[in-house]
Amino acid sequence: MTTITVENKSFSNLQNDLDGDGVMDEEWTPSGDLVVVTEPELYTYTNLKELIGTIENSFAQRYLNRLADKAERFNQYSEYNSRYTKYERFYLTLLERSVRWLERRNRIPEEVANNLIDIIQSLKTNK
Repeated sequence: MTTITVENKSFSNLQNDLDGDGVMDEEWTPSGDLVVVTEPELYTYTNLKELIGTIENSFAQRYLNRLADKAERFNQYSEYNSRYTKYERFYLTLLERSVRWLERRNRIPEEVANNLIDIIQSLKTNK
């Protein structure tokens, strides 16, 4: 899929989705120069656990670590059998909701909660 717009007799950059996944893979200026598109950062469970480890509230830290451990375990199982992917996604969704709940209860800072949500959503979309 390719997109381009025209406004006031000027063209926008040409964007190409080469593999049809909905993410623009390349972008070209009207003069023909390739714009370097940076890939979104791929997160791992290690990134998730390191960020959880920065939480000062010990209850919140232990609770979120347990959910992250379960999701990671099902991620490892899903390498052998794809049916475990739905269990991993279940625990990631539960983890995401728990982060929001703990944030509303002022157990974790908003910035940390937002970063955790970004990592969780990245892990969910990598499946």
